[in-house]
Amino acid sequence: MGPKGCSLWLLFIVTCTTSQARKFPSSPSLLLPKLRQGQDPTSLRYDDSDKNAPIRGGSSNNHNSPTLKFIQTYLAYSSIYLARKPVSIVKSTLESELGLTRSQLGAIDTSLLGSYAIGQILLGQTVKRLGRITPVAGAYALCGLFTALFGTLSHPSQMALLWGVCGFGAAAVNPLLVLYVADLYPASLRASMVGLWQTSQQVGGIVSNGVASYVLVKMGWRAVFFVS
Repeated sequence: MGPKGCSLWLLFIVTCTTSQARKFPSSPSLLLPKLRQGQDPTSLRYDDSDKNAPIRGGSSNNHNSPTLKFIQTYLAYSSIYLARKPVSIVKSTLESELGLTRSQLGAIDTSLLGSYAIGQILLGQTVKRLGRITPVAGAYALCGLFTALFGTLSHPSQMALLWGVCGFGAAAVNPLLVLYVADLYPASLRASMVGLWQTSQQVGGIVSNGVASYVLVKMGWRAVFFVS
């Protein structure tokens, strides 16, 4: 996907999220007195005079708008693929330069997937103890650190261990960001907006493949993990 394609895709995302955000009703605290007056709740808009009310599509404060939050989380989840795709891009290079066998390369992949599954199974208890923000922040820190460390290794067992840690960390990101995005929208729009947001997986995969392939050719396989 070239720069023009990425720009058009982002424009599409912004257009969709903005148009959906305009349909938001006001916060419950503002709706109640107006509902008692017999007004249609779908016609109500955010009241700028209430500074404590949640920000919705009609607000002039763009820092808390659903559209901005949607885009921020969309880009954030797309970026996590930079820490998930490198091994698949450098497999042939690892095989030729380090002499890794296909079974060893398969073990590295399996370590990521197995740890990812375990991380998601344990996510409920993790969120119960730490809340939502800490696991997501920790996931990005773990993935970034251990992806970079992976580029310093040459032994398949050590590679499998570090890649497993990356998988365990990444497990928290998708479920918690999906919950966050779902909370931005009313039930009538939630499925459509979450579905649109999930396309960040494909966008992230395309971009990360392109970045990893370019760095591999220009700087070598170790640099792929440092850059990612």
